[in-house]
Amino acid sequence: MVRQSTVKYGITWGRVLLLLSVVASASLYFLFNNPTENVLDLSTGLDRMLPFMPSFIIFYDIWYPFIIVFGLILFFHDWNTFKRAALALDIGYLSSYVTFYFFQSTVTRPDVSGEGIFLYLIRLTYGYDKPYNCFPSIHVLVTFVVCAAVIRSHVYSKGWKVFSIIVSVLIIVSTVLIRQHVVLDILGGIIYGTASIKFSDWIFDRITNLQEMNI
Repeated sequence: MVRQSTVKYGITWGRVLLLLSVVASASLYFLFNNPTENVLDLSTGLDRMLPFMPSFIIFYDIWYPFIIVFGLILFFHDWNTFKRAALALDIGYLSSYVTFYFFQSTVTRPDVSGEGIFLYLIRLTYGYDKPYNCFPSIHVLVTFVVCAAVIRSHVYSKGWKVFSIIVSVLIIVSTVLIRQHVVLDILGGIIYGTASIKFSDWIFDRITNLQEMNI
């Protein structure tokens, strides 16, 4: 169960704008989802060993309600954690776009013709999301940042934090099992996510220190 927050936060324009900044950053994704002159294939032998498992499209698509629901709970009940996660997401998105522009990578997709709900959902995903913008994985980066925020937050009980970790692992694994990404894309998403969190924390800690010094 989500714990009742002891602090009530009013909704201000500043907080709404920070939330919208994440939406805006995410919306830029499709501007970069096109091939450039040099597109790299980062697949390894490990990727070729992993099975193609259409059923994992369920976990891949759970990403959307996962980040929205857990994120909005933080927005309304734990502003301090939310603002740090939101800035980390903005940093992560923008740094990823720079990478996509200069270091475009792709993934080889399997034949997904045939019947069945899982293959149908994969075809939908393949249809709107081209096989570019692979390294780092945005899916992994955002999942990692949101899960880290849930773990850090005081409003989530231990049970919800464990649940968040399990769901996050399934989402991350799904990216390679449905051939949306390769293993190196996952590593990139985690590295970019970690760096974005640390940079966001540094910025807010610096702001707090300056405020305490009355600068």
